Amino acid sequence: MRSARDSAQGDARRSRRLLRALAIVVGLVLACCAVDAVLRLSQPSAMGDALGIGAGAEDFPSRDTVSTGPAQAELPEGFESEVLDLTRVEGLRVAAGGTVVGFSLQGDAPEAFAQLSVQLQARGWLAVESGRPDCGSFVKGDATYTWLFVSCSQVGDGVSVVLQCPKSGAS
Repeated sequence: MRSARDSAQGDARRSRRLLRALAIVVGLVLACCAVDAVLRLSQPSAMGDALGIGAGAEDFPSRDTVSTGPAQAELPEGFESEVLDLTRVEGLRVAAGGTVVGFSLQGDAPEAFAQLSVQLQARGWLAVESGRPDCGSFVKGDATYTWLFVSCSQVGDGVSVVLQCPKSGAS
């Protein structure tokens, strides 16, 4: 027979589990909102220009992987070895101290996301199902980067890819 104390301890455990699950869901929603905000701010608009918040090409330093000149913006140390090798992508952009990386690919968004997912899983990343074919989170064990959100958006005939990948222990 369970005592009142055992019942209270079980309720406390269930409450902690519920709070952890809620925190994870809230974190994923906030990550989606952050990516959406970055994408919206990167699009030119009359309102953004008037307010001075539109992001023109000069606002984000970039690494043009086609040119032979020195890179203006570099990926954070360890990014290409732990996350993705981006030496052959177009229009690489690095912002927010290296925690947000963007680039362009050819094709359609769901196909691009599927290809990136395969590459990430080959590097030890575990996909967290989002229910969407064009974006999702990935987690990894003890490493420099342990959480990653990938968003692929169709832009004409190409795909705009945004990676949000803070270093472990960074807020």
